[in-house]
Amino acid sequence: MSDFDVHELFEEDKLLVRAMDNPMLVRRNRNLAYDFSIWAEEVELMKKGCFTSVSTTLLVKGEKIPTYKNIGFLINGKKAEAFHFSESDSGSSGNISNGDFHANRTDIYSLEELTQRIRAKHSGVMNEVNLNIRTIDAVEGLFVNLAKSELPKAYILMAQEYFRMQTGRKLQIYTYDIEKGALEEYNPSKEEIEDLMTRLKNNKKLRSSNLGYWLDEDEEGIYKDYFSIQYEKRQLDDNTLAFMNVRTKGR
Repeated sequence: MSDFDVHELFEEDKLLVRAMDNPMLVRRNRNLAYDFSIWAEEVELMKKGCFTSVSTTLLVKGEKIPTYKNIGFLINGKKAEAFHFSESDSGSSGNISNGDFHANRTDIYSLEELTQRIRAKHSGVMNEVNLNIRTIDAVEGLFVNLAKSELPKAYILMAQEYFRMQTGRKLQIYTYDIEKGALEEYNPSKEEIEDLMTRLKNNKKLRSSNLGYWLDEDEEGIYKDYFSIQYEKRQLDDNTLAFMNVRTKGR
């Protein structure tokens, strides 16, 4: 469990986003599935302490700051090593661990200086901060940008389950309003989640409810059906409640 609160990090200008691609639709074991392998590879690098030169964006409360993608990880700036700061896209490439990192020149040398520049200019552009992330504990949550389409919410709900499959940890999801520079918890009910997923599947916007990831050491990957996961969780909740009721009656 993290000692940090995402809202506190946001208030302190220490919250960054690692924007991620939407999961790829692939065929696994003759079935279509949404593949989070790229996410899983980055998580494995974090766990090994060697995820370096990572491009992220600092969120500043109340400031319009676009993100590179609509979904991704929320990163704790206090648990990562920030080494390059730019008030716009720095065009970074290469990796500091290989000695070939390159980015546009900058006159900003800390998150504090970057925050001051953003608040002074109100330019509404995406900044770039390069980090070294050496612990999975730096991941504090997931984000999804507010959008007209409901598909990003479906993807981030699936990402929440994928991450739990890989790490055993459930991340809180937050919605990010780019225009307002605001962050709110996203806590849909089980019924709302089922309605969203079913509606998107019926409209053929969501091609499958299967999700998972594949790493080099896995022969076939790890894939599950989202609805089966939700059913298993409901069964676990019901069994826990029944157990608690029996204990209460026995007293």
